[in-house]
Amino acid sequence: MSLNFFRKNETSTITAIFKDKTTISTETKMNACIELAKLEPDTVFICWFAETTRIFKEDFNLNHIEIGRILEARQIHSAMLHYKKTVFAEHYPMQVKEIDLVKHGNKKTYWFLAPWMNQFLNILLQKKCCLS
Repeated sequence: MSLNFFRKNETSTITAIFKDKTTISTETKMNACIELAKLEPDTVFICWFAETTRIFKEDFNLNHIEIGRILEARQIHSAMLHYKKTVFAEHYPMQVKEIDLVKHGNKKTYWFLAPWMNQFLNILLQKKCCLS
């Protein structure tokens, strides 16, 4: 294992801006997403995992929100997000996957909504990946 503290940060050339919004629980995250979906009809929600997609679609359906606004990451291309406000429902364990998904899009802000414990674990995972 070797550490290279002087290498150029590979994400420095990315045109997208990622911003985290932390919630206290998974329930408050879902409530925030539902509220945002009602207030801003052009917002799309991206899920990395099938189980998250299923949960979001169930909750959106119960709240009479179009479930077509919930997209699974493996089924989209950054061009599909060009004029949409984009909210990631969760982080992918490897940040490079998140960057790859949006690197061909326009310069915009992508929001992540996650419970605080998930955010903490994600930070730990990213630090571990950087040390290997």
